[in-house]
Amino acid sequence: MKSSFHCLPLLILLLSSLSLARRSRAQQQFSPVPDFVVGGYLPDYRFYIDVDKAAIHLTDLILFSAKPTPSGMLTHFLSPSNFEAALSSRLQNPGLKLLMSVGGGGRSENFLAIASDAGRRQKFVRAVKAMCEK
Repeated sequence: MKSSFHCLPLLILLLSSLSLARRSRAQQQFSPVPDFVVGGYLPDYRFYIDVDKAAIHLTDLILFSAKPTPSGMLTHFLSPSNFEAALSSRLQNPGLKLLMSVGGGGRSENFLAIASDAGRRQKFVRAVKAMCEK
């Protein structure tokens, strides 16, 4: 009986955290745990979901992906309409952070070529910066 009494505060904390995560960002006045992250991973082949509905439950949305070329440029795998859907969900949910993964999932083989050459590294940094600004 004593151990179940000790679990009650933990259960209340868990349920209240879930309740806050479900409210839209427009409704949230404050976050009791400012470093709490609810992230979602959205690959280029899963944009058939309603991104806006998913985004209201997230603090961060990670978009997959961009692939570095051997010269240091980036090849994007998101179609313009998918990119616009992600930007739209960001406008609908002002607290949402949009992140783009670079490499991963079989798209990382060119990092060695980029890292081994100063000019390619500079080009890569400029390409990533341009992607972030967009």
